[in-house]
Amino acid sequence: METMNGLPTESIARTVSTSNHIPVFIPALLMDNVVKVVNENVQLSQDMCLRTLAIAQQLRDMADRFEQQYMMAKEPSCATMSLSSPRPM
Repeated sequence: METMNGLPTESIARTVSTSNHIPVFIPALLMDNVVKVVNENVQLSQDMCLRTLAIAQQLRDMADRFEQQYMMAKEPSCATMSLSSPRPM
């Protein structure tokens, strides 16, 4: 067991990995507060991810509808063809 100034290291501080994989040295007295904050941030991240996925899906749907309307508008209709075709005299 590692010690620091004669005390076990676990009782003094703990190394915590953050989301960007940088270890952080946190005093043991602050550990409970850090755990609460990290848990809240993880929950926020999950909620944000779900919202981002929902927005991305909506954008894909909008793009599909736009493409469909564009292609329909690009196709000549029967009425347009009969009006624009030359009439025999």
